[in-house]
Amino acid sequence: MPISSIKTVIIHDNLSPRDPLIVELQKIYGKNNVIFFKDAQEGLTYLNEHITEKLIVLLDLNFESSNPLTGGKLFEEIRKKTSLIYVIIWTAADLSSVDKEDLVSFINNDALAFAYATADTAEIINLINKASHQLSTRIDALLEDLIAHQPNNTKDTPTFMTKDGKQYTLNEIADSIRHQDELGKMIEASILNLAIDLLIRHEKPI
Repeated sequence: MPISSIKTVIIHDNLSPRDPLIVELQKIYGKNNVIFFKDAQEGLTYLNEHITEKLIVLLDLNFESSNPLTGGKLFEEIRKKTSLIYVIIWTAADLSSVDKEDLVSFINNDALAFAYATADTAEIINLINKASHQLSTRIDALLEDLIAHQPNNTKDTPTFMTKDGKQYTLNEIADSIRHQDELGKMIEASILNLAIDLLIRHEKPI
């Protein structure tokens, strides 16, 4: 999948739309593919409304103290909805000074990269390119993307049956994949095993 089909969402209360980093990223990836939010709640609302899209979030950890949403809380809100958004935590603090509860949450809920506020544009671009590659190759992200592009009238029709006879719609499967529950993990494992089997038997060219 081309990088241009993946959106990067920047949520940072000390930047502006004309910040050199944002301008440079928009030049590289396209203006419509780099979205900036100064307000954390507006950023979270956007993510919730575009949850089926491939998204990379560059998330400021150090919001102003007056902001009711901290970077850590916003990250938790994202993970309540989906595990498929690639989150890069952007912080001015040394990791040793990050709140312990936040750090545990980042580790346990897949904050997939950290960037220091002193990182230059080249470092940020490298992280975004790495995130784009992972989103383009992860089975869970590919499955969600495939389901998202199916006709709406088929998404609520039971189309998948497990060995114990339970039936699930595509929307239910997509939700399970986002939350990484047992059904979602089982489907991912089944597809991966099938792909490996086909490759071993040379029935699927690489």
